[in-house]
Amino acid sequence: MNRFYKKLAFQILIFILIIGAGTTGLIFFGSNIKNYVKKIIFARQEIANRSSDLTSLAILKSQYSDRGKNYLDVLKSILPGRDQLIEFSKNLQQIAGQNKIDFGFSFTGESLATTSSLGFAGFNLNVKGGTNQLNQFFQELTKSQFLTVLDNLDLNRVDDNQQMIIRGRVFFR
Repeated sequence: MNRFYKKLAFQILIFILIIGAGTTGLIFFGSNIKNYVKKIIFARQEIANRSSDLTSLAILKSQYSDRGKNYLDVLKSILPGRDQLIEFSKNLQQIAGQNKIDFGFSFTGESLATTSSLGFAGFNLNVKGGTNQLNQFFQELTKSQFLTVLDNLDLNRVDDNQQMIIRGRVFFR
């Protein structure tokens, strides 16, 4: 019988090892499955968020085509044509003369207007004079009939005067 108990004990040990290995495998794969389920839930939420964002973008695009184009048309009707930009430099020269300051101006390039955007011409402006005169010139520049964006403005002291160097863009239709 001794041999019978040894064989039975051996088979019970093998059975316990198999059950232990199976339980360990189930625990391991169960935790992996939980992680994958969490990743799937997160991915679904991300897809839902992106879908919502795309819907919002589509709505914005349709609103632009409905309303934004009208505003662009209004801007285009107010803005001067490309050929009228020569008046911009003459206007600045006139303002500089009224304020008794030295004046230098040049166009630096352009981007033509399209159906969905305005055209613009880059410019460099160099003026030199007293602080009050430059301040007055700058205020009149901002009140100009031309739509401008100033990209860079440098103010330096030169001798007893101030020098203002402006880089910007003037828009046209």
